[in-house]
Amino acid sequence: MSKFKISRTNFNFKPHQFDSIFSKMVSLDDMRPYKKARLLNSLDHVITLEVGGGDNPTKFAVHKAVLCSSSPFFESACKPEWMTAEDCVIKLPVDDPVAVQAMVYWMYHNVICIANEMDDLQESGTKEAAMKTPYGLFAKLFVLGEEYQMPRLRNHAIDAIIDRYENTTSLAIEINSYVYANTLDDSPLRKVVVGFLLHHYDKADIISMKKQLYEGLIFDLVAVLFDNELDEEVGLRRINCNSPADDFCHKFHVHCEKRSSKCKTLKPYLVDS
Repeated sequence: MSKFKISRTNFNFKPHQFDSIFSKMVSLDDMRPYKKARLLNSLDHVITLEVGGGDNPTKFAVHKAVLCSSSPFFESACKPEWMTAEDCVIKLPVDDPVAVQAMVYWMYHNVICIANEMDDLQESGTKEAAMKTPYGLFAKLFVLGEEYQMPRLRNHAIDAIIDRYENTTSLAIEINSYVYANTLDDSPLRKVVVGFLLHHYDKADIISMKKQLYEGLIFDLVAVLFDNELDEEVGLRRINCNSPADDFCHKFHVHCEKRSSKCKTLKPYLVDS
């Protein structure tokens, strides 16, 4: 087999199909429990992630031990049949450098961290503006966790979204088109978006913003509307929907089947001051 630099574009399948492709290599419930990587004997084993298209991609140097222990996808990508010892490069041409930087930080520290400048951004506006807010970054991290088989990152991204909503009561609903364009029908992230809409807005508000909502989201909302009774205490306007924070682990997390206990608290994100 000829050697070449591995890239997601080398594989002839769509994003979000990595789980099925690599299911024979690793278990989908491989939660990769977080452990502080022992780097003493692996400081000379560094992989370069080239992120973004064009002639000047953003580059991140990541210890191979950290990369492989975090993701079955990257573990497979680092095998000799995919990567030469001389190159040690993985190309991610369609990913966002800001999101990959946050993913790499998470790999090392087991926590999602955002820049102080991002924390101050407004939570409303256009889709482009919304995707630059923390909500947009958390959604991108969820998608990266899905693409690269990192269930814990998906769980942490969900927690970060709910944690921000619970502490700011704001919502960048314009991210819904990105969420629905980059996730599967039964995605926990879609369920979170639906839950936020029904908890945060009343029926009139949802109708007024229908032009901002992705078609798939409208379908999911209609399905929920038929399954839920209206809350008489607020004048038959707000759907009786609990906060997404209620029973969040059962509703949105993915865990190994052997795990019997639920997460009791949301895992918060950090703001880099």
